[in-house]
Amino acid sequence: MAAISDIVGGGPARWRRRLSEELHGSALPFWMEHSVDREHGGYFNQLDRDGARLGDDKHVWLQGRQAWMLSKLFGAAGDERHLDAARISAAGTE
Repeated sequence: MAAISDIVGGGPARWRRRLSEELHGSALPFWMEHSVDREHGGYFNQLDRDGARLGDDKHVWLQGRQAWMLSKLFGAAGDERHLDAARISAAGTE
């Protein structure tokens, strides 16, 4: 029987690194470029793989999730771009 470390390939440190690379190298740049509604506030979540909007609805669960994630990233790394994008969520509630 194979050990779990053989199946997951490298243990928790490898997966932590891989997930961080995916977040910072792919997911976060995509969402920062395509999801943030700089005109009206909030975040779009009906996007295709290329970032084109498939609709203009903004679901409340995504508004909270993105504001929380961007705030958390700012707190961890101090990148002002994340704080600015997090503040955009408040603009959509006025």
